Amino acid sequence: MFLHFGILLLLSQGIFGEVDVSEAIDGDSRIIGGQDATPGMAKYQVSIRGHRDNYEWNTCGGSIINRQYVLTAAHCIVRKQPYEMCIVVGSHQIKSGGQRYEIKKLVHHENFSKSTVKNDIGVVQVEGNIQFNNKVQPIFLYKQAVPIGRICLLTGWG
Repeated sequence: MFLHFGILLLLSQGIFGEVDVSEAIDGDSRIIGGQDATPGMAKYQVSIRGHRDNYEWNTCGGSIINRQYVLTAAHCIVRKQPYEMCIVVGSHQIKSGGQRYEIKKLVHHENFSKSTVKNDIGVVQVEGNIQFNNKVQPIFLYKQAVPIGRICLLTGWG
């Protein structure tokens, strides 16, 4: 099925690269005890998909940040070309529903390190504009630093 969610203690220093990721999560990056999301729960969640010929598969998730951009992990887009991927929004099923958008540009952090997983952040620009509706909305972004230890909701396709 789709979207599992779990509780994550946001370690802001680890996210901003000041602490080694393995230190921040004690070497375990899996969601334990997640649950299936309900339809419409995470309207910002996208499926980033690879495609070849008539076959399409989910490769990663991302969050809509505005009508043209999706935030994702660098490891999802590094060494990829826009024509090899697409974005699907507005569905909580991995193989059906939603609206599909072609990708215009993939940008990963210039200091991303696959071996250390530091700076694992990227942005996807879609062709055109993502159409917002009751199932598709941008994620709320804090304008100030989030305190260490704050309980947050984590969503993804896993």
